[in-house]
Amino acid sequence: AWLLRREWSRNALETVRKQAAERGQLDAERRQAHYRKYLSSSVADFVMSNPDAMGLGGVRRDASVVFVDIRGFTKFAEQERPERVVEFLNIVFTELVAVVFKHGGTLDKFLGDGLMAVFGVPQPLEDAPLHAVRAAVEMQACAKRINAARPEGSDPFLIGVGIAHGVVIQGNIGSPDRMEFTVIGDTVNYAA
Repeated sequence: AWLLRREWSRNALETVRKQAAERGQLDAERRQAHYRKYLSSSVADFVMSNPDAMGLGGVRRDASVVFVDIRGFTKFAEQERPERVVEFLNIVFTELVAVVFKHGGTLDKFLGDGLMAVFGVPQPLEDAPLHAVRAAVEMQACAKRINAARPEGSDPFLIGVGIAHGVVIQGNIGSPDRMEFTVIGDTVNYAA
């Protein structure tokens, strides 16, 4: 009987350990899913798999940078309720970000009424310029679809797209307390 209780205790302990490990795995997966809402999946994966790359600084890399800007947004924002402006931006960004990801890009940041995407960062991307141009063409098609769905008489919804390819510095910019993974350099400035 003593041996049976001991074996049962060992099995129970092993079950508790296994459940705790599974809970830990679920917690880690939930955290990762949460991070992906604030970072592009590629950046979240890069950060989680390269903890030593989390210091300030950067490395040179060839990449294609894409800037997208909503034309006439200031006038639209002045004429609409703030809630409607946010709703519209979320509709537009949902479409445009899906295109960036579809073509292998990384969302770098939202810029008020625009966004910045990078192709070839944080991981190299073969034919990055081609991916960037295809994404830009598809974004223009998205703008036409969004425009067609707007109420009759609305000002046309137009976007401007700037693309540049070249050397960027990829890395963490900011302070040890709050940093942002991004790219900087002449290529970024030219695309903007």
